[in-house]
Amino acid sequence: MLALAWVNLAALVIVLPAALVFDGIPHDVPRAEVAWVAIYGFAIVGALAAAFKSMTLGPVGLVSPVISTEGAFATLFGLALGETVGGITGLALGVIVIGIVLSAIDTDPLGGGMLAATAVNRKALSIGLASAVLFAITLVAASRTDTLGVLWTIAIGRIVGVLLISIPVLVRERFRRPGGAWGMLGINCAGDLAGFSLFILATEDGVAVPAVLASQYATLTAVFGYFFFHERLKPWQWAGVALTIAGTAVVGATTG
Repeated sequence: MLALAWVNLAALVIVLPAALVFDGIPHDVPRAEVAWVAIYGFAIVGALAAAFKSMTLGPVGLVSPVISTEGAFATLFGLALGETVGGITGLALGVIVIGIVLSAIDTDPLGGGMLAATAVNRKALSIGLASAVLFAITLVAASRTDTLGVLWTIAIGRIVGVLLISIPVLVRERFRRPGGAWGMLGINCAGDLAGFSLFILATEDGVAVPAVLASQYATLTAVFGYFFFHERLKPWQWAGVALTIAGTAVVGATTG
């Protein structure tokens, strides 16, 4: 939680001044949008806390495929709220979700990795699933804050995070610094802000398609590990990568 506390604080220090400079003080914000941004703020805090917790309890290779289903949940929530996608596009999104999950699994799903989970791993998976649902809620909520815009939406989420996590944790830890992890925290913070900004910009026509495409970070992680760290991908991971690429190509062709 110490890392999350510093990431929240650093992100707020970056995004709040940017929101004030580029967008000024928000006004005439519809009540519905106020509700959505409040949901976003609390959901992102819960999602990040659950994700950090699940990955400290269980192996990353066991938990990350569960968390990466956030895009599928967000698509379902979007459809429940009235969004529509074409039949072929919907099928392709389903293929992408399957591909993402397969590419993220680095333990044999049939040989004791996923199925023979210990009690601790089951707890990690449960918390990871909660994180996926909460992340999905943040994606849906953030896509409905047109008046506030990207910077204020993210800033409000970070304000909630600082109030609920950063201040209590840092006070308890007496503002203990994360040692030599500053570089990784900086990368995490920058990537998080950039990723959410791009996602919100992509949701002008709905959340269903961008949510699934954004979840491809799990597939990209496996591919980057192969090329940059010489990690060996399992056969099902290669199959997942292929399904993700194929599904993405179909989505691009049917929504362009």
